[in-house]
Amino acid sequence: MPQWGATTTDESKPKDRWLSKGRGDKLANVFATGQGWVMRWPWQDEVLAAIGQLDINLGIPTYVGVELVTASVSNIAPSNVAFRLLFNEGVVVTGTPSLIAISSAASPANITLVYSSAQSDPSAGRLVFANATVSLNTAVAGNGSITYTINSTSTFQGANVADIANANAVSNTLSTFSNVVTVSAYHPGYAAADIKSSANAVHPTTAQTLLVTFNFNEAIASIAANSTAPSIVALSSNASVIANQTLVYNSGASNLTAGNVVFQLTGVNLTGANDIVFTVNSTSTLVGFPLIIGVSGNAAQNTLGGSANTITVAHT
Repeated sequence: MPQWGATTTDESKPKDRWLSKGRGDKLANVFATGQGWVMRWPWQDEVLAAIGQLDINLGIPTYVGVELVTASVSNIAPSNVAFRLLFNEGVVVTGTPSLIAISSAASPANITLVYSSAQSDPSAGRLVFANATVSLNTAVAGNGSITYTINSTSTFQGANVADIANANAVSNTLSTFSNVVTVSAYHPGYAAADIKSSANAVHPTTAQTLLVTFNFNEAIASIAANSTAPSIVALSSNASVIANQTLVYNSGASNLTAGNVVFQLTGVNLTGANDIVFTVNSTSTLVGFPLIIGVSGNAAQNTLGGSANTITVAHT
């Protein structure tokens, strides 16, 4: 088997083991020029196999793969979805070619990615197509996800891309190489340590205050006006003595810029509630949390997630 191709019937890149082993696949940085097969290092180009007029002999540039520029994104508006197409020789790009990324769902639909000259290296056959204004904040609900794929069904404007040596335009049809960007649901979140009770002790008497603060992982842009304010149920360890209690959003005690949202109940009668424990955990009922909008443009969810998101308020 020859160590490399040099004609239109065999366009294979050099097969040296070091090119495909170790950290990263270096074959993506190998391309054909008039000097032969060249490796593009950050500091210079290195000729791996000297073959005069190799770029002419190979004919039309061949699509040899697609890389992820953004491996995954969240449903934040705007999001950036980007792929890098790889060709086996240097190319010249005219105009602004585009590429369609195929959505895994009917809604949101396929998206158009546009050639990014700033992120591309056309002389090495590496072209980036991106869309930095994808609005997905309402498209990916719950904890779900969708994917965008580049594959043989993606529409590609190959007429705008041609080889350097002969101005041969590349094919509009991409081959079987494919890659996928996953778009996951993102919502303002918090960890177990970010759900805190009041620092003051709560006593088994009248007119007590139950207070829980949620420290979100981003600033809160707004809490939308609604007839029902956001609330959360604190679960009693002995409901036959003291029932579960509903804590309601307190705007005055909250600091939205810092991501701190306070839920409070005042004037609760805890007489006779010695050693009762109130807990906020994954089984607590949350109401109106989607009214809490983070600076990302996404809404919080009516769920605390796993059982680790727990805070206990002890009564003595």
